[in-house]
Amino acid sequence: MITRIGKISVPVTDLDAAERFFVDVLGMEKRCDEPLGSLGRWIELAPPESDIPLVPYTWWDQLDDRPGGASRIVLECEDITTVYETLRGHGVTFDEPPETGIGGIFAAFRDPFGNRYTLKQELPAMPDAGGSAPKGRGELRDQPQRSRG
Repeated sequence: MITRIGKISVPVTDLDAAERFFVDVLGMEKRCDEPLGSLGRWIELAPPESDIPLVPYTWWDQLDDRPGGASRIVLECEDITTVYETLRGHGVTFDEPPETGIGGIFAAFRDPFGNRYTLKQELPAMPDAGGSAPKGRGELRDQPQRSRG
């Protein structure tokens, strides 16, 4: 059985630029930087409290992949408004400003290679009638379903 996510790979066109963006702009730390023969380098970058590193790579053309897509990566923060303003001040391009949605407050931004990321702030849990707070998306299962059509 699968026990955890080990790494998340992100296609980029320049490893040095990717390292500068993730470390200098987003505040991640470099955890690994090893030679990888003809493919260049293997680098792993992660937020200080994360067990899961991002692995930017430049050999995407050999994997039928490309930079500039939706990465499906969600980066969590405690104060999305402050992070949004700080990153915009560093020249980060956002597709949309922070907006409240199901499960949190979200904003989408792009790295220098066009890959899209989601920034998320958890909303405080609201106690239900029994006094306990719902966890994650579980609070949706008890809500009436809208008909589609």
